[in-house]
Amino acid sequence: MHICLVFAGTEDGGMETHVVELAEMLSIRHQISVIGHQVHQKRFHKRIRFLSIDLDRWRFNPNLKRGVNALLIEIQPDVIHAHGRKAGHIIGSIKNKQKVPTVLSLHNPANASRIAKSFDTVIGVSSSVLNNLRHDNAIVVFNGRG
Repeated sequence: MHICLVFAGTEDGGMETHVVELAEMLSIRHQISVIGHQVHQKRFHKRIRFLSIDLDRWRFNPNLKRGVNALLIEIQPDVIHAHGRKAGHIIGSIKNKQKVPTVLSLHNPANASRIAKSFDTVIGVSSSVLNNLRHDNAIVVFNGRG
């Protein structure tokens, strides 16, 4: 299975570390592509295809959405897994162009119900992250245990 992880972080925080570790683990049995900011490219193993894009831009920037969509068309993943609200907004807004299942992982408790409704499945890294979320297919997977 070809899984594409998408994240928009530019720092080396918990979410970014989680995406690196998840990509490493999944790459043992699956083909993994990652779309992220170029500052993270060196953190990923060479067996993981890293596609960089300038994610410093505003999440509503149509050129950013077109760029991410073009990368997804190029790699043709079987599943798209967005991490965080910004990546979630970008993927959620172009989901109809990609006819594949989508997953959103939320890493903080800010309400993301509006973004989440565009996704097939939503994962929260703790139960408090999902407290205010309205989604029929929301589950908790604690960081480091997925």
